[in-house]
Amino acid sequence: MRVYITGIAGFIGSHLAKAFKAQGHSVTGCDNLSFGVAKNLEGEGIEWTNRDVLFLHKTAIDWFDPDVVIHLAAVSCSRHPNEALIWKNNLWATGHLLSQARKRRLLFAPTCPATKPESGPYADSKRACEQILRPEGVGILRLANVYGPQQRDWGTEPSAMAAWRRAEQEHYPISIDGDGTQTRDFIHVDDVVRAFMLAADNKDVNGQTIDICTGVQTPIALAAELFDGERVYHERLPNDPDETTQDPEPARQILGFESEIPLSREALL
Repeated sequence: MRVYITGIAGFIGSHLAKAFKAQGHSVTGCDNLSFGVAKNLEGEGIEWTNRDVLFLHKTAIDWFDPDVVIHLAAVSCSRHPNEALIWKNNLWATGHLLSQARKRRLLFAPTCPATKPESGPYADSKRACEQILRPEGVGILRLANVYGPQQRDWGTEPSAMAAWRRAEQEHYPISIDGDGTQTRDFIHVDDVVRAFMLAADNKDVNGQTIDICTGVQTPIALAAELFDGERVYHERLPNDPDETTQDPEPARQILGFESEIPLSREALL
């Protein structure tokens, strides 16, 4: 199989590229390194280009002739302060990719906030992407809160797990929004990679929206107990949902996928 990945140097993209490569598939992609890190792919023998999806021309895709294009590139933080950048790098870039790869199988990865209309421009942009891609037969894998090794712990709004891991390592307080009773579905990156690999080889995914999740809701405060350190509680920010509930059943039925890795300290390393 020949696989093209946008956002290939990012957290999920790099794990996915290495997994496909390890199974003997041909892999390439692009990343503008806004959130990705080049060293994530060092020593893996994976060729890729430093390029923004907005400047990706169909000739670059046609030259590689992929069997599937996996679109992961995006502004990967829901509270990014630049709303225009969110729309540009999420919706506009996705529309551009669709125009350049229209004859290719395309898989898209929004996240669970796309289900929450009140969640702000990040969720709005992801939901808009779904609305333009679904009629085109694109397979949509809506991800729960992904965590695991090499997750970004720097820049604007790193994920809670990555931020807590770094805080513990550098002996900073563990920061929690609100009282921590809000819940999230935490899924390990290896489970997410396995779901994408199943979807890449399954055309029944085309035009479907499938939640990639565990089906287990964990309070934020309980997840934070995996880390050592003083707790500091802050006022919850606007548009912070009480829960991000998803349904694991379609993934079981269509992909034969179930999450296998329980939330634990060991899984973070």
